[in-house]
Amino acid sequence: MSAAKGTIGFRLKTLRHRNTQLRVGDVAEACGISRAYLSTMENGHDLPGRDVLARLADFYHVSSEFLLTGREPLKQGGEFVEDLDELALLDFWRSLLPEYRPMVLTMLRAAAGTAIDAAA
Repeated sequence: MSAAKGTIGFRLKTLRHRNTQLRVGDVAEACGISRAYLSTMENGHDLPGRDVLARLADFYHVSSEFLLTGREPLKQGGEFVEDLDELALLDFWRSLLPEYRPMVLTMLRAAAGTAIDAAA
């Protein structure tokens, strides 16, 4: 049984699946925990303690708050990232070379306009 969407287990499993090369054992070893413990957390049967939560957050380069709540505080203006897709988009944006950002922004605005037109 998988963890329900919106839980720590769901976020842990989703973060691991974002990198298709990562296995449960890889993450567990890097964080100093057993595969079985990580698996039970990912499946929603257990919760990490404070120390393990911090190690998992460091490993995935997210905050403990994100793992707990699904909200990742941004450093600018106190806004929040609401979900993993939003976090992935932010990571992508930050990885873009500055000269490509205007083109990508134009494409996103066009796509948003199309979505708004379709909903109307």
